[in-house]
Amino acid sequence: MINIFIDTSGSMTEMGKDSAAIYAVKSIQDYCEFNNLQSTTYTFDGKIVDRITSIRFDKNMNMNILNNFLSNSNLMYNILISDGLFNDEVKLNNLISISIGIDANIDYLEKATLKVFEPENIIAAIEYILFTYNTLSNIEEENDEYEW
Repeated sequence: MINIFIDTSGSMTEMGKDSAAIYAVKSIQDYCEFNNLQSTTYTFDGKIVDRITSIRFDKNMNMNILNNFLSNSNLMYNILISDGLFNDEVKLNNLISISIGIDANIDYLEKATLKVFEPENIIAAIEYILFTYNTLSNIEEENDEYEW
């Protein structure tokens, strides 16, 4: 299952980033549907978004809330859709990001997440997390077989 976390902060209302974020989420959902994968979209506080067109982009966001949610769950295959314009300094080890907007803070997203992708590389982002986690789980399984 692909888990999509969408930044709904006020900065996402500027320069069409809200529309770009919805387009990115829809692209991920379409990819998942085509490849028989499940996807769930969340806000930072862990609330499931049923209809992406109902998202309001005017909330104050806190990366610590997202970090706490991810730390207390067993979710894998996590994608953050964000412009990276946060005040929080948090490292999210189980999340990649897709940068949104010409003013996206790529440096912050690189520090906060495992890897950053541009919106035009959404397919590469999805395949990266699927391949990375599958490869890591295969390596762990192989290592278990060779224990003496």
